[in-house]
Amino acid sequence: MIEFVNVSKQFRDGKWWGQKKTIQAVRQVSLQIKAGTCFALVGESGSGKSTLGNLLIGLEKPDQGQVLFQDINLHEAGPEQRQRLRRDMQIVFQDPYSAVNPRMKIKDVIAEPMRVHLEYSAGEIKERVKQLLEEVGLSEDAGEQYSHQFSGGQLQRVTIARAISIRPKVIILDEVINSLDVLVQVSIMKLLKHLQRNLNLTYLFICHDLHAVKLFADEVAVLDKGEIVDYTNDVTRFDQLKHPASRRLIEAELPIVTQASEVHKQTDEEYVVTKGLYVS
Repeated sequence: MIEFVNVSKQFRDGKWWGQKKTIQAVRQVSLQIKAGTCFALVGESGSGKSTLGNLLIGLEKPDQGQVLFQDINLHEAGPEQRQRLRRDMQIVFQDPYSAVNPRMKIKDVIAEPMRVHLEYSAGEIKERVKQLLEEVGLSEDAGEQYSHQFSGGQLQRVTIARAISIRPKVIILDEVINSLDVLVQVSIMKLLKHLQRNLNLTYLFICHDLHAVKLFADEVAVLDKGEIVDYTNDVTRFDQLKHPASRRLIEAELPIVTQASEVHKQTDEEYVVTKGLYVS
């Protein structure tokens, strides 16, 4: 479904009046992501994982190689293809407060992609927003509030509702649980797992926490200095990861909570009980 083929990306760093240096953010990365799976990119800060996410969503263009979605080169697509691709792929960022316009009511934050990409009437959008709020565990009244009235966990639910509002096929999750409290992390992972199951979503999960990855992902690639240095499709066997960058992540691993071990096993009935759990 998604394929990175020998992708490289450089950035120029430095002040405009001084000598600039070249930073190799991504170096000859090749990987495939299957439809309906969660592929995790892990690595320390500056390893290149968010750059790969930005290349996939179209925020950056590769200097070399191809980024393919359903066999379409994302950076050579025509206007009509690009419009469809924008609908098919959405992104959820680490900081929900910076991702939401503080002057907009939550109902308008969620409705914005629908107004751009879908030919819905005002009544259809209103009903869809109500449905989405319920789906992510928020009340209908939340739509009348503003971002500053929400905790970090609640607002991350809003950004997730916005991302799924136009029924995308792929969602890039860029450190979405990193700034949240432990119990909220579990709650958000349960929500994302529930949505993936119900909507047949494909996730690119960008993270540096191997414990979260173990509970959430199907495949894992470890990045270091812009290169893939380790890979496994068995997230229960991180002992197979041998590169020093992988070992550093494993040594830094902190367990979330015992409850998190149920993320993979959780049934829809259990989700109904726990979907309202958010603490911050």
